[in-house]
Amino acid sequence: METERSREPLSRDRIARAAVALIDAVGEGGFSMRRLAQTLGVDPMAIYHHLPNKAAVVHAAIEVAVANCPLPDPADPWPERVRSICRSYRGLARAHPGLYPLLCVHQTFVPSDYRVMEALLAALSEAGLTDQDTVRAAWAFLGYAAGFALDELTGTQRPLTEAERATMRALPVGDYPATARLIDAMGETDPDAEFAFGLDIMLAGVRGRAAR
Repeated sequence: METERSREPLSRDRIARAAVALIDAVGEGGFSMRRLAQTLGVDPMAIYHHLPNKAAVVHAAIEVAVANCPLPDPADPWPERVRSICRSYRGLARAHPGLYPLLCVHQTFVPSDYRVMEALLAALSEAGLTDQDTVRAAWAFLGYAAGFALDELTGTQRPLTEAERATMRALPVGDYPATARLIDAMGETDPDAEFAFGLDIMLAGVRGRAAR
């Protein structure tokens, strides 16, 4: 319970900040309005005077989290700005591991989403793409960053276990020649290097598309 902050008046911002911390600590499954009220040291009904329901609380929590996403200097070269935005978006998962999955499936933009999207669209607008391709590229970069981060959170982005390597080695080589040849390479992982590699490929694709 927030005893050290018990004298701070209840507000939308205080509720949202407490929700971020609680969701990160217990995940979506452990989050409830009653538990949030206990954390805040208030009656559950007091929250509803500021936010009408649980969905609104989650929306406000996502707004607080995304608002802290660092954005690059607009004077930097456009590829570096794109890289920086994607790194920051991935970094939200590390900062808010419980909230990030909710952020990725949230169907309504929060105000700070527009701030991130504006920075990404502005950077990609300098790449020489058509307007439609600029928008498509922005969604592709955000999707890549979010998907990669979710893989890290769920443990998909990790080295293969010995059991997994053994299963792959048992596959018929004639049916899976590429897999058999690359098992050792697939078994190693450096998330930062792999994330950067993916961005390199995507940025090369943007340059190639713009050059057509």
